Amino acid sequence: MTFLETDGPVNNTNIRTHDFPFPSIPRILAAKARSSRTSDFLAALKRLRYDVLPLAETSEAALSSAQTGPPELVFMDIHLPGRVTAFEAALAIRSQPEVPVVFLCERGEADQIPATSLFMPFGYLEMPAVDTDIARMVETALHAANLQKRARIAEQVRDQVEESYHLLADNVNDVIFTLDMDLNYTYISPSIKTQRGYDCWEVVGKPIQQMVTPDSLIKIFPLFAEEMQLEASGQADPNRSKSMEVELYRKDGETIWVESKFSFLRDENQRPVGVIGVNRDITERKKIITQLQESEEKFRALAEACPFAIMIYQNDYWVYVNPAAEYISGYSREELYQMQFWVIVHPDFQPLVRQRGKQRQAGQQAPPAYDFKIINKTGNDVWVSLSGGILTYEGKPAGLITVIDINERKKAEADLRESEEKYRTILESIEDGYYEVDIAGNLTFYNDMLCRISGYTREEIAKANYHQYMDAENAAKILSTFRGVFETKIPARACVFKLIQKDGLFRYLEVSVSLIEDASGQPAGFRGIIRDINDRVLAEEQKSKLETQLQHAQKMEAIGTLAGGVAHDFNNILQGINGYTQLLLLKKTADHPDYPKLLQIQQAGDRAARLIDQLLTFSRKMEGHRRSLYLNHEIRQAEQILKQTVPRMIHIELDLEDGLWPVHADPIHIEQILLNLGSNAADAMPDGGRLTIETANTLIDNAYCKNHLGAAPGEYVMLMVSDTGCGMDPNTVTHIFDPFFTTKGVGKGTGLGLASVYGIVKSHGGYITCYTEPGKGTAFKIYFPAISQPAEILKPVSPEPALPAGSETILVVDDEVAIREAAAEMLSYFGYSVISAENGEDALHIYRERSGDIDLVVMDLSMPGMGGYQCLNEILAVNPRARIIISSGYATQGNAREAMQYGAAGFIGKPYQLSDLIMRVRAVLDK
Repeated sequence: MTFLETDGPVNNTNIRTHDFPFPSIPRILAAKARSSRTSDFLAALKRLRYDVLPLAETSEAALSSAQTGPPELVFMDIHLPGRVTAFEAALAIRSQPEVPVVFLCERGEADQIPATSLFMPFGYLEMPAVDTDIARMVETALHAANLQKRARIAEQVRDQVEESYHLLADNVNDVIFTLDMDLNYTYISPSIKTQRGYDCWEVVGKPIQQMVTPDSLIKIFPLFAEEMQLEASGQADPNRSKSMEVELYRKDGETIWVESKFSFLRDENQRPVGVIGVNRDITERKKIITQLQESEEKFRALAEACPFAIMIYQNDYWVYVNPAAEYISGYSREELYQMQFWVIVHPDFQPLVRQRGKQRQAGQQAPPAYDFKIINKTGNDVWVSLSGGILTYEGKPAGLITVIDINERKKAEADLRESEEKYRTILESIEDGYYEVDIAGNLTFYNDMLCRISGYTREEIAKANYHQYMDAENAAKILSTFRGVFETKIPARACVFKLIQKDGLFRYLEVSVSLIEDASGQPAGFRGIIRDINDRVLAEEQKSKLETQLQHAQKMEAIGTLAGGVAHDFNNILQGINGYTQLLLLKKTADHPDYPKLLQIQQAGDRAARLIDQLLTFSRKMEGHRRSLYLNHEIRQAEQILKQTVPRMIHIELDLEDGLWPVHADPIHIEQILLNLGSNAADAMPDGGRLTIETANTLIDNAYCKNHLGAAPGEYVMLMVSDTGCGMDPNTVTHIFDPFFTTKGVGKGTGLGLASVYGIVKSHGGYITCYTEPGKGTAFKIYFPAISQPAEILKPVSPEPALPAGSETILVVDDEVAIREAAAEMLSYFGYSVISAENGEDALHIYRERSGDIDLVVMDLSMPGMGGYQCLNEILAVNPRARIIISSGYATQGNAREAMQYGAAGFIGKPYQLSDLIMRVRAVLDK
């Protein structure tokens, strides 16, 4: 036989929930990565006078802080870094310290929060938030958490009251006991010591009256008597058990409440012989129930005093509203209780609100939070923010919502959107890049112009660090600028650096930097303008380069003028030396003792004449005899000479393009270029190497000419002579074309080789460049203008005839006495009659008096006083058929052509050989 319950079913509605009062200042933990926005949020919490715990910057730090000193509320960023996600950390905090968690997110990110992670409807706060939103969320979350605790504890109490415990499965901390039929203890488990302070022997044998309070005995004895009556009737279930709550004494005189589960011990005939039971300590539970009952009124008072509306609707009607709902809507409670819940909603939002309300009333989940408009009693539109959930009200599903007036917030948001739109429009319309970076240099904001300048997309540079887009030198420069602004708080202007674009090229930019400070005045990052100055810098570099080239060209022009003047004067001196030497040799036989000495003088004069030729070539005063020719042919001719002159350990290679365009050039000058460059290359390769001569047809465009002063666009034939020698340093390269500049030892070079090459190229309208580095060889590139005229075929040269004599009268005009006398003696030696004049005025006077006797005039072009051209014109005015040969130290074809245009019959360059003079005189006289 077992006991039956006698107290009747437990009435859940009579159970009072425990009130968990808020601390005077709620302790709040913020779990969020450190930033200016985080600092703003913390500052807002402090302004609201909450007790703010130290910031937790990772999920691990948040868990640790919540465990060691549990706060009353945790704000957690949904992007919180750490080994576990923000949602996993929130679950752990809510399950262990049982602390409510409100998620922080950016606007529009709320849908990223799983519904299962929210501890309450609208359990999130969109950032940035104003103080009133933060305060309302704190109070709502704390209230919701307490409601949840109250419901959970009430449910636990109910479960503990209704659950049937199996004796053998009870916790070992519970006390197992047996009684005889007189209700004297016959056994007590050792856990009595822990539960009530007694040893087992102190309890066994004592009647139950000594262990139970009088109030509990009043319940026990009637129950025992009733159970015995049921046993006697034979109608009771022998397997039944009984549970009741009793108050027992502790050894120290205090009492505890236990839940006692017991049944009869039976003999083999199923007759009761005693009682077996288990006592579980429920003292704390009883305290909680008492506290819950006491707190129910406190929560009601809180709802009544809450600044935001708390409303419950069921069967489409309001069943509870607090005073704040009256204030927001303008209707009294009595009026609201007569309304269906959607009536006060603005018509534009009624379908949405009504649908979601229906879902909650049916016990279904609906979006927990959203904004909409209501129409208050005065007919005005009011924006409100709703947080909704499901609850059981009087045993049936109902909808619970909290409503906040957000009219001011909506206005602020509209103003903010307008301000942001203006700000963005300005940033996107300017021609400069705008940027903002945090203290570490990571991009946090930028406009599209920055993307266009760099070539990267917004996605590629989002949150990137500036170090990624510049080399170490420029990164150090920017870091130094940032550090200076950080330390002084003074903005920096016009810092120039080079950015690495997406295509890998460098781009010159100009950046300004100013400091960003948070609400507390602490440095939070940097902002500024980035201006593209690449074209300006490149233009300045090009200008500097062109100025250098121009200075070099002007220097070369000045040196050329000087060299031409020196050559002219030297020519006049040399003409006398060579002329008299040739006359003396004509008058002496080979066995004369002075003959060898005169030969030495003549050879020295010839060498001096060649030196003058080089000077004239550099100064472009000697054009030579040009014709249409193919460079490849001249190169193969010069190759034979080079093979005989350069050391054998130097290998000569030819890489000549087929179908080369013809050029207008003097073959002697081309040979001179190749021999001079080949000689220099051989000197640069004393231990052997490779000398390469290449040709190619090429085009020079405007872009090339912009960076190479002296070059002109067009079609060219490129001649390149390169070696694998020692190369040259930059300082040497700047002087290689200067006359008399040489790196060779004393007596090993005149320094006119490359100068004459430069002069030849320039006189041909070409362009020359030199590419060299120490230890990496040298390459000269020469560009000759291409022509369409095919190359001329040369006729075989006939052997020179014997020098002819004559008997005509010749007027020799020259301001140099030695030249005048030497020419007169040369001509007299071959039978001519000679008249001399030392300037143009004397020559004109003589010719006017003896024009009928004078057959030919040999006249210097450059004389003081009346110049050669003027004298030529005056003589031709006297006798248009006068035959005149012009002589000049500037022996250029230009002078020759000009003289012929003026009416001269011939031209001879100084210093001239005796044979040249005699043959030229005879040719003009025989015309």
